[in-house]
Amino acid sequence: IAKQEEGTGLSITQSKDGDESEAMNMIVGLSKLEQVSPVTTNSTKVKGKGAVGATVSVKESNNEIGTGMVDGNGDFEITIPKQTEGSILSITQSRKGITSEATEITVAKGLDKVSKISDVTTESTSLTGKGSPEATISVKAQGVEIGTARVTSTGDFTVNIAKQEEGTGLSITQSKDGDESEAMNMIVGSAQLKAPTISTHYLGATYLTVKAPDRAEKVMLRIGGKIIRTINVTAPNQAIRFYVNDLPALKTPGATFEFVAQDNKGRDGEVATGTVKEVPEPTLATYRLGEVNITGRVGTDITRISLYDKAGLLLRNGQIEADGTFKILATNLPALRVVGDTFSVRATTASGAIGEAVEGMVHPGVLSAAPTIVDYYVTDSYMTGRVAPNAVKVLLRIDGRNIRIGTIAADGTFRIYTNDLPELKEVGAQFEVVTQDANYFYSEIAVGSTNFIEAPVVSNFRVGQSYINGTVSQGVTGISVSDKSGTLLRYGQVYENGTFRIYVAGLNAFQNVGESFSVRAHNANGSRSEETKVTIQP
Repeated sequence: IAKQEEGTGLSITQSKDGDESEAMNMIVGLSKLEQVSPVTTNSTKVKGKGAVGATVSVKESNNEIGTGMVDGNGDFEITIPKQTEGSILSITQSRKGITSEATEITVAKGLDKVSKISDVTTESTSLTGKGSPEATISVKAQGVEIGTARVTSTGDFTVNIAKQEEGTGLSITQSKDGDESEAMNMIVGSAQLKAPTISTHYLGATYLTVKAPDRAEKVMLRIGGKIIRTINVTAPNQAIRFYVNDLPALKTPGATFEFVAQDNKGRDGEVATGTVKEVPEPTLATYRLGEVNITGRVGTDITRISLYDKAGLLLRNGQIEADGTFKILATNLPALRVVGDTFSVRATTASGAIGEAVEGMVHPGVLSAAPTIVDYYVTDSYMTGRVAPNAVKVLLRIDGRNIRIGTIAADGTFRIYTNDLPELKEVGAQFEVVTQDANYFYSEIAVGSTNFIEAPVVSNFRVGQSYINGTVSQGVTGISVSDKSGTLLRYGQVYENGTFRIYVAGLNAFQNVGESFSVRAHNANGSRSEETKVTIQP
């Protein structure tokens, strides 16, 4: 059949031996778009062939992102926003109410920007860089193409251009297989070299470091307008170290110096001026006797903090945190065990410059709590009590002298043997108990005095009574009774109100008028009072 316009109705029948079938009716549709251009992540247009006058629609995920008309030559070009890699575009054309089947295109990754573009100055006649092999490079100045080149198989390109004025904006793109990359933009600079970049120079540093500018052949150090040292540049943007430890002019804080670079034609670049700076002093926090660390804060560029004793002897180096705080371990250092003794810290920069000493002093510390002492009696064999958790040694002092070392149990209780100490046999004798921690620092001092267990007061006892009754002094925890010969017969009960009673019913020793017995009081340590003798009454 001849080509028909879309929307035309067709009727199809078959006939045989004079018989004709019913008609099959159909409508002429609109063909799919043809020659649709590939779309990459760089694309902002979709091109192709369609029916003259048809409306073309581009959709992504059912969202229309661009429309346009097919011109009289059957061509269309639709502007779309850039799409992400892997997106699927659906493109249709419509005319006379008829819409074609969709042509689907998957968005591919486009060409990357060119990279490693050389600086361009007012004297440059070419520029170099890196691109995709076999791509075409285009250089434009304010929208006008001024040079093209092909990228080699190794990814390198060189584009010849005319000299440009300073400040001119250049746009460099690469294109291949219908895809064009985003532009790499740059500004034409002055032919004069930039100034070298100077690292902060601190008083006492052995070397002075600078970074050479692009295209530099050599870098020179000048002091007072005179060239002092020159070093050749062997690599682009090279960091260069100048030995300056022998230069008296750089031994004074605030002294100035200059660096300037030269190009391959011997022309000086811009001048960089630097100043000799003092190493920033660290800030030192108050250090108290017994603390684990000496702490403080350092300034920028400080990489080491060191601790010295009062004679200037290096003790150890510390640790500097990212926020500038530091700590130096202070335990087990004899130089830090006496209140009032001094020490110092010094900061060192990355370039090796050492700052002035900052002096600190050992301040009185917060001592561990004093031990607690159980009431001690002249008849006790041991002194007991409890110590702080960090105590590792407990000592008994009399008249300011350490007399004896005791033992500390896992639960924090202590015992000190005292039965052979005549000084503690007198009532009211003064003594002290003190502890030491792992760093040999003493605790607060506990002061005590010897006590005497008063003999119990026994009520009159008569034949036939079941209990011996009476009272005891404070601190008594036990009571006992013995017969006239001193044989222990029985223990009794001591009550919180200071009274006691001992059950003696049925004991022969208490059945005869005129016979005697004795009662003694006891404390928690097992010490006994003097005996109270009692005569049995009728």
